[in-house]
Amino acid sequence: MKRSIWVILASAVALAANGALIAAARGEPPQRAPRFVTDDLGRALTLHGFLGADVAEPGATEPGAVTPDIVEAGTAEWGTAGAGTAERGIVDAGGGAAVGKRDSEQEQERRDLGANVVRLPLRWGAVEPSPDFYDTKYLNKVAEHVAWYGRQGYHVILDMRHGLPAPVLPDGDLPDGAPPDGAPPDGAPPDGAPRDGALPGAGIASRQAGVNSDSAPVPGMAVPEQWRRLRAVDDFWTSADADSDLTRRYARAWRAVAARVAREPGVLGYDLMDHPPRGSLAGPAFERGPLAALYRLCVEEIRTVDPDSWIFLEPQPGGVTWGLPSGLPAVDDPRRGEPRIGLAPHLHPPPLSLGTDYTGTARAWTDQTLAWWRDNTLRTAERLNAPVVLGEFGVDMARPGAAAFVEKVLNMTDESGMGRLYRPNPPSGLRPYTADREAEESTAERTTGEHALARAYPRAVAGVPELVRVERGRVTVRLRSDRRISGDTEIYLPPGDFPEGGTLTASAASTVSRWDPARRVLSVTTDPSVPVHTLTVTRS
Repeated sequence: MKRSIWVILASAVALAANGALIAAARGEPPQRAPRFVTDDLGRALTLHGFLGADVAEPGATEPGAVTPDIVEAGTAEWGTAGAGTAERGIVDAGGGAAVGKRDSEQEQERRDLGANVVRLPLRWGAVEPSPDFYDTKYLNKVAEHVAWYGRQGYHVILDMRHGLPAPVLPDGDLPDGAPPDGAPPDGAPPDGAPRDGALPGAGIASRQAGVNSDSAPVPGMAVPEQWRRLRAVDDFWTSADADSDLTRRYARAWRAVAARVAREPGVLGYDLMDHPPRGSLAGPAFERGPLAALYRLCVEEIRTVDPDSWIFLEPQPGGVTWGLPSGLPAVDDPRRGEPRIGLAPHLHPPPLSLGTDYTGTARAWTDQTLAWWRDNTLRTAERLNAPVVLGEFGVDMARPGAAAFVEKVLNMTDESGMGRLYRPNPPSGLRPYTADREAEESTAERTTGEHALARAYPRAVAGVPELVRVERGRVTVRLRSDRRISGDTEIYLPPGDFPEGGTLTASAASTVSRWDPARRVLSVTTDPSVPVHTLTVTRS
């Protein structure tokens, strides 16, 4: 078993290396993202936070719940969807119970980890339980969660999970022409696969597994289930009839969501589709074709009710999450003023995805994957003229080297001008803590009881960030002044590295700072008449 994992790992890295060589032929990559996600004052935001709990998950009725552990596809047993209820969940490939957090716990997280953003998953089938009918009870529950996070000082990115319906096949049966190994002939499913006409959210049981994130085969899943997944995806992308076009219905569902939550102060933006499933069509043809077409429909619908929030696009999963280039084209933003379209790729290095530790040879391969991912992501961002938010990364924090991997990703995103959202991974629980042991790597691992994600960073910059460098007990920010931007630069200082706050050294004598010990934020007022400011904060 171990040998087979390494064979798969070697193949995946070889594939990524091939993509990296192709990208390298295009010249040196940019060093930083071309733009930044901004707030209402025009300040550049560094988004640093977590994946929240699905509003439709059992146990997630309390706002502030963290994400449940994700179980193996097709193993959920807690039932089917119930329209208009937040106590019952939509089953497609996940399960488990979320853990509600009290206000005091959320405040502690914000104080100790500096989190300022949450990615809040929604379910298409819960938004639209039947064609063009939008569940107001569910939408009100979404708005309640958004408002709660807003009151806690968080930005919220709403993230749609499609949960596509799958054709019903009797247990053990296959569509006509399906080979016994489940491999689609010529990359396409055969004609004749029966359909049940199920609508998104119409009660898809786990044994009739829909699609959660991709059309790729799931280890241990029966061949009929894999066919159902593939057929569901292809049906979604090819349903072009004007009266039954699922992609247009999906876009209209986004309009219903935006219409309900756009005025909530916590809303930062919308991630249009979580792990876009590619079906029989993959690669640049998928991104430039049906995926881009869907994104354009969604942007048009959202902008009819919300002209100001950010809209985030995910490239196809799979290769892009490993560091391969994305073929995603630019999507126009019809709003007045500067476009607010961002790029939100995920990052899942093959060595860690296959269960290896961030140590030894696997660490070297993972670092190379991170370099390819960074370079190709920055190339895509430059081509699209878009800011970048790393929409999802994670690691099992009980494994050796895990905290060092998290720190590596945080350094990479700081240096590249990207935001980042952490997805807690099992089996070490829901929170990104290091194991309760002495640090194994003094320069990378956090000490006992500290958080792997706790680090200083500029939450908001009143200017254009040109450099961000974070070290233990020291953070440096260089910014270029812009008179169109107002407000202060805010630098979060974690209690572990800055127990008594920080001391500011500024390049301009007119710079003024204020320390808020409750929020652990140092607010810095800079003179906009000075072209460039360098701010260095050291441990007091």
